Amino acid sequence: MKINSREYKTVFSLAAVFFAVALCALFFRAYPLRYPDLVYKYSEKYGLEPETVCAVINTESHFRENSVSTAGAMGLMQLMEPTADWAASEIGIEDYSYENITDPELNIELGCWLLSTLIEKYGSVETAICAYNAGSGNVDSWLKPYENELRRIPFFETEKYLSSVKRHTKAYRLLLHIIGGKYEN
Repeated sequence: MKINSREYKTVFSLAAVFFAVALCALFFRAYPLRYPDLVYKYSEKYGLEPETVCAVINTESHFRENSVSTAGAMGLMQLMEPTADWAASEIGIEDYSYENITDPELNIELGCWLLSTLIEKYGSVETAICAYNAGSGNVDSWLKPYENELRRIPFFETEKYLSSVKRHTKAYRLLLHIIGGKYEN
């Protein structure tokens, strides 16, 4: 049986479409986007880029609001109780309780406020992201020998975390540009 050029083009076109759909499915699985309205709302309120917030959420919890870390951090942005309590107090959230930390709106607002506060403190998104992961005390000690410039990250986990957030930020920058932040899965 001989395949003519028209049949060859049809088979090739179907294969290309299948491959493109499979690739898109893998991309959206790796880079989910839930609660885009909340991400945009609190990114704007606290002067953050939404793609950075998405990248932190993806790295922390892969957009699973009931996620709990081995250290006990909870929610989309993985907040520990003392940090969340402090943030809620500083923001002035009424009727706050850590029991509600898995609520997406509360978690995203507190996480965005914290990230914004760290960026303001350190004057660098990268340094703030390291502090978000390792804590300000650790990052302060890393900065001391280098006149407040982050030259070395002694925690492998934090180095890996920063790399992941940077990679995810690039992907979300592309995703949010293409879809305008309207996709939710």
